[in-house]
Amino acid sequence: VVFIKGRSLPNMLSKRILEYTNLGLSIKPLVEFAKRLYNNPSNSAVLRLFECLDHNHHPICEDGRFLAWKRVRSNFKDIHSGTFDNSPGKTPRVNRNEVDEDMDKTCSHGLHVASFEYASRNYGSNSSDVLLEVLVDPADVVAIPRDYNSQKMRTCGYEVVQVCKEERKDLLVTATGE
Repeated sequence: VVFIKGRSLPNMLSKRILEYTNLGLSIKPLVEFAKRLYNNPSNSAVLRLFECLDHNHHPICEDGRFLAWKRVRSNFKDIHSGTFDNSPGKTPRVNRNEVDEDMDKTCSHGLHVASFEYASRNYGSNSSDVLLEVLVDPADVVAIPRDYNSQKMRTCGYEVVQVCKEERKDLLVTATGE
C-alpha cells in the first residue's frame, strides 16, 4: 500500500506506483494524479477512478490530469443539448451539484467523457461528428456508470485539447497532452 499525505491509495493505483518504481519509471504523474484525486469529494469516484482509467487505457499527464475522449457536433457543440462550446482550448464546466452521482444511471445530467473505444464507436451517430481529446482533473469526476464496462463518466468540467483520429498508446503524457 502506498500513502500520499497520510492516506492510503486505492489498490490498483498503489500497485501501479510500485510497478513503476521497480521499473525505474517516473511516478510523478501518478503521485500528482493521487493528489488531485483526493480533492474529489466523491468516495466512489476516489475508489473506482484509477481502476477505470487503467482498464480503459486513459493516459495520465505529468500534472495529474488524465486524457479522455468526447464526441461532439461538427460545430463543436455537445451532442445532447447543443449549448456547450467544445472548441479546442475551451473549458466547459457545470456546477458539481448539478451532475448526477448515481452510478446506476447510464445517461444523466453532467458533462460526459469516455474511453477512446466508447467515444469513437458508441457515442453520437452523425458521420460529421467530431472526436475530441480532453483533459480531466480527477477531482472533477462525479460518476462512473457501472454499465458499458465503466467506459464513460460524468464530470463537472474538462479542458478540450484537440480533435483526434486515433487513441494515444502512451500511458503517461505531458501536462499539455502532447
